[in-house]
Formats: sequence, C-alpha cells, structure tokens
Amino acid sequence: MAVTAVIAIVSVASGVATACGRPAPRTPGIRQWTNDIVFNITTDPVPPRAREYTIYTVEARDKSSGQPIEGADGRIYAGTRDGATTFDGLIPGLKPGTYTAKIRFITSGDWSVGLQFRRDTMKTNEIEQTQTWNQEVLAATGETVR
Repeated sequence: MAVTAVIAIVSVASGVATACGRPAPRTPGIRQWTNDIVFNITTDPVPPRAREYTIYTVEARDKSSGQPIEGADGRIYAGTRDGATTFDGLIPGLKPGTYTAKIRFITSGDWSVGLQFRRDTMKTNEIEQTQTWNQEVLAATGETVR
C-alpha cells in the first residue's frame, strides 16, 4: 500500500512538472504575401496595448524556395481613422530571415497596420508592400475606457 501511494505521488508530481515546463501555446501570426515573399508576423504582447511598446517579429521567406531572406530592410507602419500614426524600421533578429520592430500605439482602438520590405538594399526602387491589416489595440494597463 505504501509503495502504491509513493508511486501515485511521484506520478502526480511528474505530471505537474511536465505541465509547468511546457511553453505557452503560440498565437498564430498574421500571414502576408507579395509576389515573391511570404511573411509571418507576430506581436508581443497579444493583443497590443496603448502607450506600451509592442514588438513585431517578421519572418520573411522566399515564396518559391522557402529560404529565409537575409540582409533586407523595411518598416512596420500603422495609422487610425483619426490620423494617429506610428512606425519603426525593421532590424535583423536572431534567426535568419527574422526582423523586429518596436511600435508604440498612442491610443486604443482599431489601427490599420502594414509592412514595407526591401529584399535588396541596393535596389532602392524595389520596395514590396503587403496589404494592410486591422489591429485591435487595447487600453493601456490599468486604464479604463469610458
């Protein structure tokens, strides 16, 4: 009986440790395409909050080969119907073909967000632009919306 109780306790403890060690489920990113490039775009936090920094991570891959695109530049930009705007340039991330930008939305509400991307920085006239997407921005932490 004592051995059975010990085995049960070890099994429960093992299950709890395994559950605690699992990463949180990833929120699916925003998928965008141009003629030649596939983008997967994620934010941290999800959803963004007003007056707090949001990190956009952009993964860029060649549409035909699936290879990561390195050495590119671009920017994330956003605006509201009321005329508020924000943007930030992409900087290379830790993984090949990954770029980050830091955006600070000044108000909560609906924002229109887009991405401009230049694969070859030597060709200044070849900028690829994705379709814009809607981004809900929540009120700042601790703020109540009236």
